[in-house]
Amino acid sequence: GLELQDEDILVFAQKIVTLLENPKKYNLHRPMAGRENQNHFSYSGLKSAFFRLVKAQGTRLKAQELNDLPASFQHRAFEHLIRITRNSISNLEFSALDLLVGGGVIANQNLRQRLLELCKELNINVHFAPMELCGDNAAMIGIAAGFKFSRGEVLSPDQLGQIDRLPRLKVDQG
Repeated sequence: GLELQDEDILVFAQKIVTLLENPKKYNLHRPMAGRENQNHFSYSGLKSAFFRLVKAQGTRLKAQELNDLPASFQHRAFEHLIRITRNSISNLEFSALDLLVGGGVIANQNLRQRLLELCKELNINVHFAPMELCGDNAAMIGIAAGFKFSRGEVLSPDQLGQIDRLPRLKVDQG
């Protein structure tokens, strides 16, 4: 029988979308411009610029703009991720040989290609998690919550303060 892998259809869909969009049509704010040496992935300025742009467009959006707006956002967001990753790897106290990449966003073929190009430029190997492990984290959290709920592991609203959490925890903290 015919077997279609999800990755194949995802690659195909992303190629079609790429033909329909202009990722450089809107010159959105460059996140952390001039502060790359801080090695922070912050997208708040980009998100604000995007929302202001969409609001300014109002209801006048044409079909092409509906393709170009998210493409422009993605272009700038990925550009930032690559810029910070390049800076981080280039300023290590040791020579990096490999870059390990995972998470839901890495299912995006455009980002994978950009990371491949970056690693070629830096002469390091890149290793991507298998596509079946690059799912939506929210879905995984929901499944875990479902299992906990079925076991009766539920907190009442007055117990929420007991949860051990550290919002905005940096990688080198813990």
